[in-house]
Amino acid sequence: MRALLLLLAGVLFSGCATMGARGEMSVATDNTTIERDNQPAAQPQPSQPFDDGGPMREAPLESGELRIQRQGRIEISVKGKEIKVSREIRRAAAKFNGVVMSFKHDEVNLKMPSALLDAFIDYLDNQDSIDVEEYDFSAFDRTMEHYSVTEHLERAQATYDKLRELEKTAPSLSELERINAKLTEQDKLLRTLKTQKLDLDLHAGRVDVKVEIR
Repeated sequence: MRALLLLLAGVLFSGCATMGARGEMSVATDNTTIERDNQPAAQPQPSQPFDDGGPMREAPLESGELRIQRQGRIEISVKGKEIKVSREIRRAAAKFNGVVMSFKHDEVNLKMPSALLDAFIDYLDNQDSIDVEEYDFSAFDRTMEHYSVTEHLERAQATYDKLRELEKTAPSLSELERINAKLTEQDKLLRTLKTQKLDLDLHAGRVDVKVEIR
């Protein structure tokens, strides 16, 4: 009988120990679950902005090797303040290296560097009394004309200089008259080519702007 009681006590003790272990494991498992549930959810990573290598800069309208002539118009609305705005635009022209070519109460014609055209349009658009309605510009590539005129001018100048040297050593009066006649022709050609080059230089990188005030 005593042996039977000891065996029964051993079985009961083993069962309690097993249940206790299971309870601890259950608690541990539950605690782990609770801790996992309390952890903040993974936040989505913000998308990286586009790396353009630095601040944006406006591209130049043309390179130094090109000879581009531009012209166009800007239409603005001023709500009945045409005379005042016309005067303000003429005064502001100097800020953009502009030259006023002509003006009246509802129109101002300017000549300015092409590189400052966008800045001038922004200036108009930022004025409280002005609304820029539209603008339209066209360009004329005169680069080949520039190089052609420059080459012809250099050759004409070299010929003229050579004729001047021959003039000093003319062996006879008839030869001197012949050289003088050629010098006259060459001088006329030089004047024409210089005028063409000056026109190209004055228009290259420049823009003729007509501001229409409505």
